[in-house]
Amino acid sequence: MNHTHFANRWNADIIDENYQRWLDDPGSLSPEWRAFFEGFELASNSHAPSSPSPDATATSASKQSRIIGAIYAFRSIGHTIATFNPLTKEAPINPRLSLERLGLDPSDLSQTFHTGNYLEGTEIKGADLLERLKKTY
Repeated sequence: MNHTHFANRWNADIIDENYQRWLDDPGSLSPEWRAFFEGFELASNSHAPSSPSPDATATSASKQSRIIGAIYAFRSIGHTIATFNPLTKEAPINPRLSLERLGLDPSDLSQTFHTGNYLEGTEIKGADLLERLKKTY
């Protein structure tokens, strides 16, 4: 069985574009995309007392997809920054795991994100999540 994960930072533009289409006309999307955004909207609205503007929601969806992409990036290549040798003074650096390459910026570190299927789907601040990912992978 193929478990292709489409929510990652490399296709965040496609997610943003389809999300805008979903806001305008949900019927114009495939059933899979509609289910994706319905689930996301349900999770987003369960914690917010009022509905955010469409632009804010689209930005939030983009950032959330980049966080999920970061989780998958650490699962794939996080071992490249692991410190196995106790004699080395500096931890290895992989530029593909930098904030910039993950599509994030320092302001995202203070925001709270859903962890998807990592950490049992809890919500956690961006900085804490990245720190946990570094320790895990």
